[in-house]
Parts: sequence; structure tokens; C-alpha cells
Amino acid sequence: MKKLIIYIPSYNRAYRLMSQLKVINKEMTSDIKVVVSDNNSTDIEGYKNIEKYCTDNNLTYNRNATNLLADTNIVSGFLHANKGNYLWILSDDDILMEGSILKIREILNYDIDVLFFTVKDREDIEFQNWDQKEFFKSALKNPDGSGLISYVIYKTDFIKTSIPVGFQYIYTCFAHLAVLIDSFKNKEAKICRISEKKIFSPQIEAPAAMQEWYSKSYFGYVLLAELFKEDIKKSFLNDWTNIVNLTLWPIKSKDKIAEVNRIYAEGYIKNNISFYGIFEFKLLVCKVFLSPIIMFIKKFLPKIYSSIRSLVKYG
Repeated sequence: MKKLIIYIPSYNRAYRLMSQLKVINKEMTSDIKVVVSDNNSTDIEGYKNIEKYCTDNNLTYNRNATNLLADTNIVSGFLHANKGNYLWILSDDDILMEGSILKIREILNYDIDVLFFTVKDREDIEFQNWDQKEFFKSALKNPDGSGLISYVIYKTDFIKTSIPVGFQYIYTCFAHLAVLIDSFKNKEAKICRISEKKIFSPQIEAPAAMQEWYSKSYFGYVLLAELFKEDIKKSFLNDWTNIVNLTLWPIKSKDKIAEVNRIYAEGYIKNNISFYGIFEFKLLVCKVFLSPIIMFIKKFLPKIYSSIRSLVKYG
């Protein structure tokens, strides 16, 4: 069997993390290594219980000396890639269904390069060969989950030379995706897709603010364009500047990290997208008309807002 490293970044969600660990522990074998990375949580008591549970069950618990921020804690998972054949950066609150790890390990025995858990429902497991162009078309232009950290398992030999790229893109909110995009450059990969409904327990919908974070509208996302070949890069930028994807830009400008990324993103857009004036016009339309309307709907008609937000969801 292939050795699987499960890296779980966590911050102040001890209760959810404990639920996750208990599900995993029921399927633990010598071919699975679990590493918990506590990002200096303030819930001291809760994470003392986590540490004890890990010690009692031969799981690895690490506590960061200081809060590294979420992106750094997530991308640090790639530093464990040399310890196994496959790496899974798994969120502490994407709770697995019982039996899912056995199912995953059976798939990994097909020696695939990447395993995707898809948002779109699929009756059967799909095996395909993808290059970077097909990855963009099937997983990014038509969002299907690859932007969510838990929804990808990487063959470590496939990504190992691209891991430094993740640290170069650490504050884009998509450092893990940067590693994947770069890994597809100049090589074809054997991928597998399976519906997330076959792996994860039904989830309560995340708060709107969290959902917006993982969207194409997030400023740092556009900076990933440089990781694509030139012809795909153009398609990537055209997709990103779709007016639907820009509706959250003015809304998110109050976010501190987004504010910094905005400077880089606007400079990048100016130098790389033809007809910059058209982009500016789209942004003006969003700021003056669309974004205020969406904010009103978000406040007073949350169910309708959830449907609208799904149009720009990157998941």
C-alpha cells in the first residue's frame, strides 16, 4: 500500500479537530501518518486535549511558537512531502465519513498523480490524463473544488519540484493551488476524480465571509496567472476579469490582506491585460451598482445571496 501523509492545519477549532481525528483513527494503519499543526491556538485547554489524544494514539501533534497566519500554516504541509508517497492537506472541519480513507487508499494504488474530490456530483470514479491546459479548463475555469485544500491529494513525486513555488505565492490565499498549477507545467498527469459526497460528511454551510475568501474575486488569485504557459495565461486572465468574478472586489477591499494584494493585483492587471480601461469600467460598474445591490441582498436576503455567491465561488 502507498504511504499517505495527512497534514491537518488547525486554529481554535479543537472540537471539530477532535471529531476529525476520531474518524481517521478508526482507519489508521502503518501506511498512514497524521500530523496536526496547531497554529498557536488561544484555546489552550482544547488543544491540550488534542495533544493528549495524539500522544495516546501515535499521531503527531505540533504547536507553532507563534501564529503563522493561515496560509503559512497550510502551505507548511508540503514540507512533509518527503515522508510518504502521497500528501493530503486536510482541513480540520471537512469531516470525513467513516470508510472514506479505505476508499481513498484503494484509489491511490492505481498510482495516480492527483486525486480530486469534486463539488459536482459524479456517480462513478473517473480516471483521465491532464496537461496544464486541461487542468485549467476542467478544474479552474469550471470550478470543481481544486481551490479547497481538502479536495486534493498529491503524489509527492509529482509535486516535489514545485513545492518552493507555494512559498513564493504564500499570501495569495491559494499557495496550495500554486504548487498544483506549477506541477502541471510541461508534463502530463494521471488524475482521478471522485465526488466529495462519497468522502466528506454533509457540512453546514460556511459563513459568507469565509465563502468569499475562497473565490475568484480574491485579489491574490489573479497573481497565479504567471504560473501558466502563455496561451493558457491569457485564458486565465480573461476568465478572472469576467464581471461576475469582480463583484466582490469592492466588498473585500476592507480586508487587510486583500488590501495589500489589491496593490499587486492592479499593477499586474495593468501590465498584462489588454484594454485595461475596459477592466476599470467593469470595476466601476461593480463598485457603483452591483456590489451595493449584493451587499443589500447579503444583509436582508441571505438565501438569495447564497445563490448569487455560488456564481463566483472558487470551490
